[in-house]
Amino acid sequence: MDEQNRKHRNDKKRKRPIWFRVLRAVLTAYLLIVVLMVLFERYLVYPAPGSDMGNWQPDAPFEEVRFDSNDGTQLVGWIIEHPAPKFYVLYFHGNAENVALTLPTLLEIRQYLEATVLAVDYRGYGKSGGKPFERGLCADGQAALKFFAENRGLRSDQIVVMGRSVGGAVATYVASENDVQALVLQSTFDEMVGVAAKKFPWISVRLLMRNRFVATAWAERVRCPVIQFHGTADRIVPMQHGQKLHEHFDVPHKSFNEVPGGRHNDANRPLFYQKSKRFFEEIREKR
Repeated sequence: MDEQNRKHRNDKKRKRPIWFRVLRAVLTAYLLIVVLMVLFERYLVYPAPGSDMGNWQPDAPFEEVRFDSNDGTQLVGWIIEHPAPKFYVLYFHGNAENVALTLPTLLEIRQYLEATVLAVDYRGYGKSGGKPFERGLCADGQAALKFFAENRGLRSDQIVVMGRSVGGAVATYVASENDVQALVLQSTFDEMVGVAAKKFPWISVRLLMRNRFVATAWAERVRCPVIQFHGTADRIVPMQHGQKLHEHFDVPHKSFNEVPGGRHNDANRPLFYQKSKRFFEEIREKR
């Protein structure tokens, strides 16, 4: 009897049409991809370079500092000191960088904007402890502002907060929670989950993604001057996402600057520093 049942089941399987078997294979592969993307979301969102990436003993003036985030996670940052600073800049890098890799940018900010700069590695980046996640990065940003103000004897409204890409989202969050001098953004999105949803329209990203970074909600609470830069050829975060973010800033002094031909990681540096310098001087005069 058992032999007859097995034969019957095998006959039914053989009779299934080929379209059914193809459809089942496609659905199985799709579900597997979705499960893998959910399981590995952290690694996709935060391809965090560790301390083995970049030159950690550069021939450049820097001070390595350590301080704790609100949950005790130790963070590591670099201070690039200017001998006679006109400004103090707290810089948040992109999701595939660390402070050592961003040193050329930090030195340019120091030189062209006459600023003392603090750049911090989020949890899980560089020499910082812990693992990255959205609320953790936001808490790290808050801790960095507090440390910078105390370390240099400043008020928060004497510090310019600057960020690139996901660092711009962190900077926007920090500016929404504190009275800072100004907010400078490069290649920053309106919401990470929205960018991801357009890149992967065949996955229910809005339903599944945990690291959402809805920067528009934070932008509505910002009360300081804002300047944005975005490349017209940015394929990672298309410019319309930066424009949508800009619409949510309800402040009298804000500007959005298109970078002609600029891609996500190669902004027009002369244009950026020229316009940022003018912006910095304007906010300095209004203090």
